[in-house]
Amino acid sequence: MDVFNNIRAEVSRRGWTLQEFCDKLKISRSRFYRWEDTGDFPMSYLVKISELFNMSPDDILGISKTA
Repeated sequence: MDVFNNIRAEVSRRGWTLQEFCDKLKISRSRFYRWEDTGDFPMSYLVKISELFNMSPDDILGISKTA
């Protein structure tokens, strides 16, 4: 699962629309779609998204922790 699928899944789990998520992040939906299209987004937003979701950046990125 890629980062954008993780983000969309969490948005859905919280019962938010994509617009509500973007509003909370103070970005436009078109910016989010550009990030999806390019597969890239500024790392400063990873911190904002992790704070918004109260999740670690690793969880958002789909990085599994090994023992």
